[in-house]
Amino acid sequence: MIYLLTAFVFLTMLMILVAVHEWGHYLVAKACKMGISEFSIGFGPKVKTLRKVPFKLEDGEAGETEFNLRWIPLGGFVKVWGHEPLEDGSEVNIKGGFYSQTPIRRIAMLLAGPAFSIAFGIMVLTLVYTSIGVMQQVNVVKSLVDGKPAQLAGVKPGDRIVEIDGQKISNASNAMATIRSSTKDLTMKVERGAEQKTFIVKRVLSDTPLAIFDEDDIPTGEMKTVPMVGIGFSFERTKVGLGEAVVMACNTPIKVVRRLLSRVAAPRQLIEESTGVVGMAAMTKQIVDQQIIEVIQLSGMISISLGIMNLLPIGMLDGGQILIAFVELCRRGKRLSFQSQMSFLTAGLVFIVMMFVIVTAKDIRNLIFPEKAFGAMPQANKPATNPDTQSLEGKTENSPPK
Repeated sequence: MIYLLTAFVFLTMLMILVAVHEWGHYLVAKACKMGISEFSIGFGPKVKTLRKVPFKLEDGEAGETEFNLRWIPLGGFVKVWGHEPLEDGSEVNIKGGFYSQTPIRRIAMLLAGPAFSIAFGIMVLTLVYTSIGVMQQVNVVKSLVDGKPAQLAGVKPGDRIVEIDGQKISNASNAMATIRSSTKDLTMKVERGAEQKTFIVKRVLSDTPLAIFDEDDIPTGEMKTVPMVGIGFSFERTKVGLGEAVVMACNTPIKVVRRLLSRVAAPRQLIEESTGVVGMAAMTKQIVDQQIIEVIQLSGMISISLGIMNLLPIGMLDGGQILIAFVELCRRGKRLSFQSQMSFLTAGLVFIVMMFVIVTAKDIRNLIFPEKAFGAMPQANKPATNPDTQSLEGKTENSPPK
């Protein structure tokens, strides 16, 4: 039953996100008086035509848009007249056609889909943050690594760290920064119930250099040995006001882009941190037995990622089409050759298929052999508390992206 429920929730979430993305394309295409023959959710054979909406072009010519559902619910499309390049270049003469529009109009239509996805994700995250709060790492010990300095000193799970070397500690970030800057053994004060206890925790450096992350959990590219004491922090939800929630939600796309750029020079980590359809389904299964708000937050995060990934300058993606239109704009409207466009689109298709196969294989491997996963699977509201991945000693390469 859990698998049927997971499949239903995942497919429903995916169809909503696709519909939002394609709705952006549709609205701008309609505003630009493009001829839109179809708006479809899914690929493959048609399941049902939901409705037909008439439209008129700038010269008064009429047509209608079919709104369809198709059998394979893993995407969607808005079909505009004359959207396919033709060898003789006659697509520019099709009334209301995609290529008969100015490059600016085409760019606007192509940008609208990713923009709607990102805006929708921000709205969803804002709703979640204001209704149930933000999951944050707090200065409470969740777990300890056997044999590491904190456990040997007498620290126990449930202790709240309130002071390190005379520095007041209010959250996990404070503690982490203090530990990282330490040059000697640590004097750590904790609250245990109604008592306060003080421990001397030995300062021990990591055996090998580790990746350093900034305050937003983005790799800095620096590798160095850092103090390690073997403490994993707890996570708690904190409610925030509307203004703060909007700021935090708006920062999410920025963090996604920064993380993506930080991984350009590290393709293996980029692939391991990427998540395909199988990985998203697995994440859905992990939270489907929790409150519906958890699924809603996951959908917001996926929507933002969907919008950003579609902006990549790869043929077959919105970003690739935008790049072609931008090049034409720089050439004062002069079209690229048919051969150049086909080569670019074909290369993009090959790349997308390769990435789909590689990421899907990785997702399946992680499901079958989770202990061999290179990185932790990102979750919407259930970050890892393994002391080896998120702890006082600092974030390692295994830290899940937030």
